[in-house]
Parts: sequence; C-alpha cells; structure tokens
Amino acid sequence: MSEKNYFRELETEDLLLKEFEEIYTEETWNGIFSDYEYYRTCTTKKLKDYETYSNIVSGYKEQYEKGNYFHWAITLKENNSILGGIRLRQIDLFNHKCSMAWVLMKQEQGQ
Repeated sequence: MSEKNYFRELETEDLLLKEFEEIYTEETWNGIFSDYEYYRTCTTKKLKDYETYSNIVSGYKEQYEKGNYFHWAITLKENNSILGGIRLRQIDLFNHKCSMAWVLMKQEQGQ
C-alpha cells in the first residue's frame, strides 16, 4: 500500500478492491486488454501493445502516492487472484460527482 496511505481498500465477504499491483499486468493484458472484443464494447482507445500497457500500470504507483487516483484491482480474497478492475473517472469535487469504469477478466464475465 502507498506510504501516504490515502488509498482505501474496499472489502466484501469474497472480494477485496485494492491498489492495482504490477504483478497483475501480464494477466490483465492477456485476459482483457489484448482482446479485440473488449474494444468493441467500450470507449477506451485500443492499446498498441503489452509494453504500452505495462508503462501505464507502472505509473499507477506514482498516482496512488499523490492521493488523487482511484483505480482498484478487483481480487478474490481467498487466493488474491485478479478478477478485473474498477476506477473513478472525471472526478468533479465541486459538484460531488464522478463517473466509474469497470472491466472483468474475460473468463470472469457471466459468472
């Protein structure tokens, strides 16, 4: 967890939403972002390659430490496996609103 500890983990009976760790990079690339079907159903620009995605994930830590970045890895508590991700976007503090984006690993969809 970030040294400044701004980031909040969220927890349910079975799930833990926590900082997105670099150990999840390859699995989420293969399970989500390298799949053409993912880009047909979302507004995210298609990522060029694994290296591009890896660089994005590497930047998360710095954003967490600033205390103004809200991107959670959705993990299964029993074995720490990643199920997907969720983040807040377009945060408007003045009007107390934001939008949310989420994605599940292909093998988790429909479960």
